[in-house]
Amino acid sequence: MEEVPLPFGPGSGRGIGVETPLIRSAVEADLSDLGSSLCRAFIEDPMMQFIFGELAHRPEALEWFMTAGARYGLLWGRVLTTAAPARGASVWLAPGEGEMIPERLAAAGFDQAPERMGMESFERFMAVMEHFQGLHGRIAPEPHWYLMILGVDPECQRQGLGGLLLEPVLREAREAGLAVYLETSREENVAFYERHGFRMEEASVTPGGLRVWAMLRPPHLPVGAV
Repeated sequence: MEEVPLPFGPGSGRGIGVETPLIRSAVEADLSDLGSSLCRAFIEDPMMQFIFGELAHRPEALEWFMTAGARYGLLWGRVLTTAAPARGASVWLAPGEGEMIPERLAAAGFDQAPERMGMESFERFMAVMEHFQGLHGRIAPEPHWYLMILGVDPECQRQGLGGLLLEPVLREAREAGLAVYLETSREENVAFYERHGFRMEEASVTPGGLRVWAMLRPPHLPVGAV
């Protein structure tokens, strides 16, 4: 994807008081920065707390986990980020690529997960993924874009960057007549996604007690519509 300047910066009403960044497609060389940025974004996320347990034991494993997630998106979809350094990212799986089969997980590095995460964390992760796959297949059986990860550095949150990281793929999905699907484990995110046209389809609880919300953005809905 070509880098396109977007209205984000001083005077735009949506900026973070720094130079205007570009939203661009990430590449392999960005993986280290992406892992670090997404680790900072998700360090207090309910799903990450559920999977990794005590905060003091999470950061190194979480950074590895987020790097592998971003690599998975590069292999089987698209990853959008800001001009360097990465301040956040959206990780997407392309239509028809949403099933996380073992061969693809291994290609992204998740075959190292038991060692890098610890067996208990890995087992919780797999239970969550199994629950997500059931929701995903039931709610979005037709071709669609899947928002796997959206995260913004804490110092840049609540200033419009998350929406900018969504816009290119939401626009592409609309033009192609495709829905967009996601899950979130943070209840306050539901209202954020609703502002971007997603509808809450199902609230559920995973084995072990993690609350999750599955959301779908209908085809043809204009970007910015709710």
